[in-house]
Amino acid sequence: MDLVRRGKESGSSPISDVTQGSRHLALIDLDCCFAVSVGDSVLYLLKNTMSDHETDSEESYQTDDSDINFIPGYIMECPDLGSSDNSSSVEEDNAGLAYADEPLADDEWLQNYNRQERERLELQEKLGCNCGNCDITLLTNNSECHCCFELEGCEEAMNREEVIQDLKAEGVQNAKCVIQQPEFNPVCLQKWSLKMAADRYKTKDKSKYSQTSTENSFLRSISYREFTRLIYGLLGNRRIPLPACAYIAIRNTFPIMEKEGQFTGYSDDSD
Repeated sequence: MDLVRRGKESGSSPISDVTQGSRHLALIDLDCCFAVSVGDSVLYLLKNTMSDHETDSEESYQTDDSDINFIPGYIMECPDLGSSDNSSSVEEDNAGLAYADEPLADDEWLQNYNRQERERLELQEKLGCNCGNCDITLLTNNSECHCCFELEGCEEAMNREEVIQDLKAEGVQNAKCVIQQPEFNPVCLQKWSLKMAADRYKTKDKSKYSQTSTENSFLRSISYREFTRLIYGLLGNRRIPLPACAYIAIRNTFPIMEKEGQFTGYSDDSD
């Protein structure tokens, strides 16, 4: 809209008409109001019809909720509307710079990613959780994809009379998951309890069980054995995988450390 042209046609000349670069600012005194032109935008300001003694703010057109504060006699400095477009364009051009130093995916990386994705989908398909505490995020292989509802030993352990009585004393009714067993937390998740229990275990070559990697890795390995002893009793050389819910609870309590890389996972050949 050409506000200056309209003002001249109506017999009104601009009070101020300034061009600064790409910005054009004009103030037109119309009959009923002042009109301010900033580029393609127009703001109409009603003239004050109150008497001098009714207001002390006749020369100010500032309001609390106004987008533009204007005082006659001064030229408003408005940002160049085109500059925002330019800055947006620059931001878009630089959007990828944050990842400029990241290595490109090669064939080996893609193969590993596809393999891990296939394994994840296989775990998700195999794991059917009925206890509400299973998840595949910390599982490493299919042997660990068993809900405690599927394992007879877990069900029997939860139905022991002393366990039922302890759960009732704690106000727990109809416990669904083996990790709700009263002994699970103090036996399998307490650091010093696990360190004391380490003396009970030996490796396959009959050597004393001791820490050879990170502390968390050592505590996880003892916790797995303590859970098996708690639920199944002494098994001798026989080993069985834990339910997924127990793996999740133990691995969340003693998470992977940076130097470990990843969880070892269940294996029949492991010490």
